[in-house]
Amino acid sequence: MRSKSNLLLLLGAFFILGFGALVLGIPKGEGATVKRGEKLYMEQCMNCHGKDGKGLGKLIPGLHHAELLQKERLICAIRYGKSGPLEVDGQVYNGQMPPNFALDDGEIRDIVNFVYAQFAEIPISLDLPEVQDKLRNCAQANPRLQW
Repeated sequence: MRSKSNLLLLLGAFFILGFGALVLGIPKGEGATVKRGEKLYMEQCMNCHGKDGKGLGKLIPGLHHAELLQKERLICAIRYGKSGPLEVDGQVYNGQMPPNFALDDGEIRDIVNFVYAQFAEIPISLDLPEVQDKLRNCAQANPRLQW
């Protein structure tokens, strides 16, 4: 009898947790990384790159350009920032993107996955080990990212 009541308690706990996640809107699965990334993008990136990813005229490039959507370039720029001139479709941008060391590797993955889902011609989804590998590469190659 005791194991039956324990089983019922366990099932009830799973039901409550599942229902709570549904009500609170806690995303799960592959789409979850894009959903979390959207929230982070709106908090961290939208002020400069815009809600629609089109940037700020001649000051900040939009994110629809293929050369800006190179995996390592995007991942490294989010963590380490970017300075120096950058030419995109014949337009030279000479602003500075500040580094963001407050974001953890998973949050960077989520932002990148949102950017790809929202602004790339062919959306891709990166996993955490790939993002961590790219971050190691850019930190070793050029932590100030002068490109």
